[in-house]
Order: sequence, then C-alpha cells, then structure tokens
Amino acid sequence: MKEFKRTFYQEFLDAWTICDIQCGACYYHGPLMPHNFHELPPSEWSPPSEKCPSFEYFKFRAYSAVARGDLASDIYDDEDYPITDGLMRVLYTCTGCGMCSEICFRNRPLTANLAIREVLLKRGAKLPDPLPRIDADVDRLGNIFGAKKLPKSVEDLPNTGEDLYFAGCVARHQKPESIRATVAILQKAGIDIAYLADEEKCCGLIPGNDGNTAILENQAAKNIEAFKEAGVKRVIVSCAHCYKTLKVDYQLIAGELPFEVVHVAELFSKLIDEKRIHLTEP
Repeated sequence: MKEFKRTFYQEFLDAWTICDIQCGACYYHGPLMPHNFHELPPSEWSPPSEKCPSFEYFKFRAYSAVARGDLASDIYDDEDYPITDGLMRVLYTCTGCGMCSEICFRNRPLTANLAIREVLLKRGAKLPDPLPRIDADVDRLGNIFGAKKLPKSVEDLPNTGEDLYFAGCVARHQKPESIRATVAILQKAGIDIAYLADEEKCCGLIPGNDGNTAILENQAAKNIEAFKEAGVKRVIVSCAHCYKTLKVDYQLIAGELPFEVVHVAELFSKLIDEKRIHLTEP
C-alpha cells in the first residue's frame, strides 16, 4: 500500500496556504464562481440556496470553510498552537459535505479541515465523542456500531464471484431489508451476485475523515484483499459514503484497483435502459 495522499497537509498547502481574497463565496456571499459551472453554460449559472451547513447553523464566520483554512495555516506555522475545546468544536462541526470545495474548486477548502484534523491528532488532540468509540469499533470489529454479531439479511449467496454487493455498516446492522431488496432486484436482472456477509469490513470513511487515516488505510487493505480473493471484477455499493471511499480514497491509497466500483443507482439505470429491469409502476 502506498502512502495515503488524499490529504492532506501537503495538498492543502499547495492549493491554499491562506485564502487569497477572503471572498466568502464558500459559505455566505457570492459565489464568484457558482458550484455548477462545470456542467452548465454561464447563462444558466446559479448559486446553491444554502451553503456551509455549520455556518448556516452557528452564523459565525469561525464555522466556515475560509476560517478553517486560516486556522490550518496558523497551525502549520505554529507547532505549539494551543489545542482547546473551542478549536476542536470548530473543526469537528464541519459535516464534510464538500459544498465549499464545489464552490471554490481551485482551493478545495474541505481539504484544509481534513488536514487540520489529521495533524492535530498526531500532536495528541483527543477526538470528541463518539468518534473514539467508533474508530475503535471499526479497527477492532470492522463496523461502526461495535456489533460482534451480524443480523441475518440474505442466505445462500456465494462469497466469490465477479459481481459483489458491498452493503456497508448501516445496511448490514440496521437495514438488512435493504440488502434483501437490492439483491432481489439484481438477481431479477440476471446478475449472479456475491456477498461477503460476516467477512465484509467497514469501508473506513469515518476514521479517515476524523483524522485517523491509519485506520482507513488498514480497512482499505483488508477490503481490497478480500475482493481479490473473491475474484471480484465489480463492486456494487448502496451507501454513498462507501461508494465515495471505495471509488476515490482506495485508489489514492492502493493505486489502480483491479475492480470497478459502481453505485446501485448507476447500475439500475443501466439495467432499465437495457430492459433487464421492467418497472410495473410509472
């Protein structure tokens, strides 16, 4: 496995150092460059109706992407920067939604907050509850709930095959009916679906986002090895978090992956177009 390069700090420093013009487009005024300019012509540009969720809630600039970027610069310059409860509250009320990085595509402000978290943990900062418990459960038990036993969802599915369904922690432990429904649709479309069941491990998104990137790397290594041993060529994912982690982060950790990652919505759309799924309701 190669060094995880999604962050954090060097990428942030290369792009940001400090927000150039303090325009505030990432959280309040503007934007100077609308979030959807990649897809739409200028005549159809429009700003999002709401931006940074933590700023929308707290209504203080400190809880915005640009302020967190300034904090990252200060922390980088001062190895003795005080780690206070207020600092941790500002950093960990970011939801990680990425709207700021969609608006400010060049600086990608979300990277700044992820960078601060990673560096502060290395300096001895303590994660706010319940993140320490979640990270420990992911590392020790392979799920975010600390569950030692997996509820039954589907039986008699092979654990090897070219098409593998990756359910994710929430579906496996709280919504097993969604697994049964998804598998039933895929089988109806003629796909021979495999499922790791108890052997499936958490994707590692939460530890990766809260700064414990070593746990994310470890989960990636376990899952990638399991996929290889199962002969997987396509991983089918329902959870948006798992989709992003497997498709984007795992490539940054391990390089080019020997399998494709698709979301069920993408696959269902393709199967409908191919007439392999027939809708009985409008």
